This record gives sequence, structure tokens and C-alpha cells, in this order.
Amino acid sequence: MDHLPQVLGRKGSLTRVPYVCDAMCFDGLEFESFPVRKGFNLVMQHEWPKFILHADGSRLSQGLLAEIAQAWLFFGLLIEVLKVSDIHVTAEDFIQVEGCDRFIDTRSLPNYLSEWERKELLLPEKSRKTHFRRQQQMIMISNQFRLHQISGQWWQDSLLQWVERPKESYIIALPLELQMSLTILCDTLDRASRRARGILKSDSSEPMLQNQFLINEFRARSWCPSEIAFVLQNLDDSSSCFVSQLDRRRLDVNHSNCSDNKCLAFSVVTEHYRTKHTSDCLGCEDVSIDDQELASTLQRRQIPRACLRMSEPASTLPIGLHVVESGPYIAISHVWSDGLGNPKANSLPTCQLLRLYKMAIGLDVEFFGGNPSLWIDSLLVPVGKGAEKKIALSSLCEYYRAAEKVLVLDSDLMQASRACTEEELLARVLYSTWMRRLWTLEEGILSYKNLVFQFRDGIVNLSDLTHSERFLARVSTVGNVLYESLRLSLPDLTNYPRSSSEKDLLQSQIFTKLLPALEYRSTTKAADEPLCIAHILELDASRLVIIDDAELRMREFIQMLAERGCTFPRGLLFTKEPKLQLDGFRWCPTSLMAFEREDIECLMREASKKYAKLLDKGLLIQGISGFAFLFEKEIFKKLMYVEVDKRIYALTPVPVGQSCRDGTYWTADSSTEALSIDATKWSAEMQSMLGTSPKTTAVLFDGSNAILVSINSIEGQKSDPDGTLIHARPLGQLYMRVLKTSSKNHFAAGAESEAIAFGQLPGYLEEVEKEMRQSLQRVYDPETSTSLNCNLIDPSQRWCIG
Repeated sequence: MDHLPQVLGRKGSLTRVPYVCDAMCFDGLEFESFPVRKGFNLVMQHEWPKFILHADGSRLSQGLLAEIAQAWLFFGLLIEVLKVSDIHVTAEDFIQVEGCDRFIDTRSLPNYLSEWERKELLLPEKSRKTHFRRQQQMIMISNQFRLHQISGQWWQDSLLQWVERPKESYIIALPLELQMSLTILCDTLDRASRRARGILKSDSSEPMLQNQFLINEFRARSWCPSEIAFVLQNLDDSSSCFVSQLDRRRLDVNHSNCSDNKCLAFSVVTEHYRTKHTSDCLGCEDVSIDDQELASTLQRRQIPRACLRMSEPASTLPIGLHVVESGPYIAISHVWSDGLGNPKANSLPTCQLLRLYKMAIGLDVEFFGGNPSLWIDSLLVPVGKGAEKKIALSSLCEYYRAAEKVLVLDSDLMQASRACTEEELLARVLYSTWMRRLWTLEEGILSYKNLVFQFRDGIVNLSDLTHSERFLARVSTVGNVLYESLRLSLPDLTNYPRSSSEKDLLQSQIFTKLLPALEYRSTTKAADEPLCIAHILELDASRLVIIDDAELRMREFIQMLAERGCTFPRGLLFTKEPKLQLDGFRWCPTSLMAFEREDIECLMREASKKYAKLLDKGLLIQGISGFAFLFEKEIFKKLMYVEVDKRIYALTPVPVGQSCRDGTYWTADSSTEALSIDATKWSAEMQSMLGTSPKTTAVLFDGSNAILVSINSIEGQKSDPDGTLIHARPLGQLYMRVLKTSSKNHFAAGAESEAIAFGQLPGYLEEVEKEMRQSLQRVYDPETSTSLNCNLIDPSQRWCIG
């Protein structure tokens, strides 16, 4: 779409949308009834249009549907929304003729939108309010119809039944380029409508799922699958369309082994690592730091600086390195895969030092004696495994915070020009390789106020990118959407709490700011993660550097958080990432970077509630529902049925790598698909329980989220002030699917059923309970299923889950 920002060096719109509605021009009459006036049947769901059919009820061809959709929901919407504010346009104002072909052209749209805003600001409040409501109503009609054209995205034909279908099974009824043009127009008009009303922030419209057109564009420009997923999951379609113009082919990186969650292309294999020379270097010698000087400085707990001095003409090397302990310095933040690291020696090629010298001199820093000093891990973190290296690793927080500037060197950014739109600058930083690595998150957060990015033709300050006011006056939503995404990926933790008295703020920082920033990031060594996050949170990293094992280091990190007063969301019991296999910590994730988006959003919602305290033997949880299994003659089978509160549930272990949140409800008619069970995908511990009669197991559940635990011991007496404390070990998550009936409503039956709120007669619940039992009889298979009794456990019961 031509009114969106353009990427430097690219001419024309990314998507050429053909003009296809010659025979179906919008007639300028009432917007909502246009398809009916053309002789079609408009199928509604509630007050929103769902499908357009022929008068006889048959479906339209894609070509005919495209004609009427473009005439009605593009040109009709554009004409009628502007007409509300007394701005009169025609379809011809947005058509470009090229020979025999015609395309949509929105280059003139910003002028009309500016006129719209000017006129609205002159009107009385009542008129502006009336205009806004009418314009928003038409925009919503277009958005709702667009969503319904992605079959299977939200609804089945039966009312209020949510569906989960694989993305690859979605069928998009409209041509992709037309679908995108409708979305981008709605984004633009919605933002203009809200601006005219004085509302400067707005929610982005629902993005197109599985937009193959954009995916193909990204792939053609060598984007990593995880980067594509990151874009499509975080941006609206207008912004995704803009970002897809960025070319990554110059990086020359192989992403064939990457997944939708993690990029592996930039992981470093230490044994095979080679420090690179600059592209114009024909060969030069390495320059080393003095190991003794470095060790001595670290032992004195001083910040080492590498002072770069140009050598005398008679010297064999054009530049020299000296360790100094005082004076202003810059820190270098870089991605090792770009070739500026060195795992074998504290040295760098002469050509790289000369390049760093020129960059440092170009920054606004007054170095002592005019000789630039810098801190870079390749030179100043000892390569051995001695005490000095541990000192350096535990002091990284101090090194980055004390620097005058932290200069980001990323090979992609350094090949791009800063002489582009601010939207492009935002996009290039946001989707740089630097932004996908874990160590650079630490470096960026610690130096948030002094962070600068090196481009081909100069530097860009982070502070220049993180002021959203500049984007408020823009016609398109792209700048604001990219700004919000950058804010999530690189959060400002300047006001991070430094005492246990601020523990609530600490929890908020971790689970509302850090988790989104960790998503899609990666690191070569798993044990580095707790160390990086400890630096960010200003915990005592010296306790971590002496531990080499990744799981033990994560356990120590969690204990350090608890000592600071931090508690943990009990939703961690129900997330799908791997857990630590350590006593007392089997609820704890092995990595905070392993969460999927759904889990992150759930944990963020729990940021101010449902928190649990860490005890010596596990996580203290209270206020959660539960019941104890009563295995008498029964044995553990693939599928277990229990009745809780007059609801019948089907329980089965969750396969490894899945989440109990994936299970919702089941019916007798859908049981074959919903309850197909492959026990070989369970955890080894769950598989070992098949055919046994475990006597001390219980289920803890929060809504439809459930976990099976083994009770180890019970501490205290019921008569104690706090009651008893049950110590239990988590065995694994369970799908806990409640039976939903098909008669008279789509809600779960039972004493607490929402059906009561709908004024159902008392006899109705009896009818539903009867149907539930009849359904159970139809699907019950004694070979694979067992029906169990259970004892409910009071929600006030205290649990120690370890």
C-alpha cells in the first residue's frame, strides 16, 4: 500500500493490488446494504456480516467475491468514512493506470486524512462524537467480514464453540493481496478516526493468520523462521508488510536448522571459531592485551580498559594496547558470530583495532590524552578458567553501567544507512541479529540511557528511537507498532528495585517486562542464562560463576530471587517448557527463554496475583482446587474419568512438549478426535504408572489447567493455626477435559453451571447430567479407560510442591 513508509532504496509499493471491481462499482448509497442492492444474500452473525452468497444460497466464486469485497469494503468504506466528515472522493482518486492494467494507489490518502482531522477539530463535541461512532461502525464491519473469510480461524458454524485448527488448514477466501489491502486500509482509517477524536493510541486490527503472501516475501529475503514468527506474532499487517521489505540476504546465513521459536544460525562452536579480519584487510597481525596487567587490574576489583594508541612510525604495529584503570571509556556490544570474538587469546587483529579506534574517536566522548579507551569482552575477559575470569564475569553489570557510551556493532546494521525513515531505523534495530541474542539483552538494558547503534554512515542513539511522540502525527500505525514492539524487546529497567522492600516491583519487572524480552532470544551456552539475568536484576553474580552446571546455576538463581523477597506465579505449574529435575524445584523452568507466547501472557496476567513463596522443599501454594484419586481395585490407564461437582472430566497425561492448556472440553461425538491417546509421547514417569495403582496421588487444578502430584508427606495437624502442609512432587500435567452437552446450550453442566444464569428451569440440570452419563457410556472403553472416585480437597489446603 503506497501510503505506508518506504524502505530506503526500494521503489513502489510492496503489494500491487489490482483494481478488479469495474462491474461492481460502489453506488454511494447506504454502506451496510450494498451487497443486497447488488442482488446478493448477506449472511449475518449477530450484527456483523459473515458471508456473501448468491440469492439461491450458493457460494460465490473467489473472483466474484473479490469484486464485491473490493467495491464494498475498500472503495465503499473509503468513500463513506470520509463522507461522514464532509470529504468527498471517488474510486478514481485511488486508481493508477499502467497501460491496460489498473492498480490501487493510496499515495494521495495522507492528504485526505489530514483534511479529515482539520475539519473534525473545528466541529462541536457532539458532532465529533457522532461522526466517530459512525466511522468506527463501518470500519468494524469491514474488519469482521475480513476475519470471517479466514475459514476456521475463530468459529464453527454452531454458536459459541471455539475451535483450534492447524494454521495450515486455514482457507482464505479472498486473494491475499486484496485481503491485505482491506486490513491496511482499516488500520489506517481506524487510526485517523481516533486521531480526529483525540485518541492517540489504538489497538491494532486482528492480523491475518498464516499470511502466505508475507511469509513468501520474508523467505525470499532470507529471514529466519523464528524472525518471521516473531514479526507475524507481534505486529499488525500494516507493520508486517512494511518490515517484509527489509532484505537479509547480505548476511549470507543458513537458517535451515532454525525453528519457529529459536534461531540457531548465530550459535558459536568454540572449537571452530575464527576471529575475522575487516573486509579490506589483506592480512595483519593480532595485537594482544598484557595478561599480567589485566589480571592485576581484575584482582584489585578495578574496571579494566583497553587504551588504543597509535604507534610511532618506527613501530612494527600501527596500533598498541595498554590496560588502564581510570578515565572515560566506551563499551562494545557485539554478536560473536560477526567475528569480533576470540575464545583462544585476549587479542584482536590489527585491522579490527584500527576500525574500533576510528569508531571510538567519532563518538562524543572526551578520552584522557585523546587516546580512546574501550571495554570489549574479547580483550578484557580472560580466556582461561581462573579466578580472574570469574571476577570479570561477575562484574559485567558494573562495566556496562559505568561506560560513557555502549556502542552496538551488528553486521546487518553496519551495512545499512541511517539516512532512512524513522520507521525503518526502528525496524532494522528491532530485527537485527543483536536483538535476538541473550548477552546483548543484558548489555542493552544495563546501558539503556547510553546505548548507540553503529550504521554504515554514522550512529543512532537508542534514546532517539524510544520517544513515541514523533509517531503520533503519522498517518500509518507502523511507527507506533514498531516502537511498542521495541519497548517490549528491550525494556527500560532504569527504576529497577534494589531492596527486598520493593519485592512487588521486582516481581513485576521479571514477569511483565523480562519474559517478553526473553522470547525468541537464544544463547550458545545454557548456563549463561541465569548469569545474564542476574546482571540485569543486579543480583550477586559471584554466586553463579562458581557453578558450572546449567540446572544447578538456575536453581541458585531462583534461590537468590527468593532471598530478595520475590515470589513466583503458580501458573509455572502449567507451562509447557522443560522443568528442572532437582528436588524442590521440579516446578521451575530450565530456561526463562523457553516460554511460548500463550504461557508468557498467562504469567503476565498473574503478575499481581496467584503468587507462591519458595520454601526449603518447594513452592508454597494455597487457594488452588484439588482432589485425591482413590485407586482401590482400579489401575492407572490411558484415560481416567472422574466426577467433580456434578461435572464429568476425562483426564489423560499431557505429551512431552505440550501444555494442559491445549485441552478444553469433549463431547461424545468428538471423542475420537479429542481423546486419541498415544502413551509413547508421555514422560517416562507417566508411562511407568500405566497398569499400577498409585495410592498417594492427587490432582491440582486451576480452571482447566491440571497437574498430577505424588504426595510425599503431611506436616502438622489440622488443628494447627495454618492447618497441615502437604509435601508433594509434580509428576506431570494432565488434560482435564470437561464434558459439554449438545442440548439447549453450549456451556458446561453442573451445580455451578453458567446455565443457571440463563434462567434455565431446575429440571434442565437433571436432563444435562443424564445426557453426560449417557455420553460417558457411549465412549467408555474398559481396555483403555478407568472410572475413579475422588475426594475433594479444600482450596485452603497448603501445598509444598517440589
